[in-house]
Amino acid sequence: MSDPPFTHHVPVLLGPVLAAAEGRSRAVDGTLGDGGHAAALREAGLEVLGIDRD
Repeated sequence: MSDPPFTHHVPVLLGPVLAAAEGRSRAVDGTLGDGGHAAALREAGLEVLGIDRD
């Protein structure tokens, strides 16, 4: 029996990232990846500059 394929990215330390962003209007996500942190920051009302290079 094999494990099912990985299908969902779960951002780590999302709570602390959102807490650090409180009161700010912009953020830079230097590890954009699957966009978990960026999406949460956008939902919190921040403008996000996403940068990532593989």
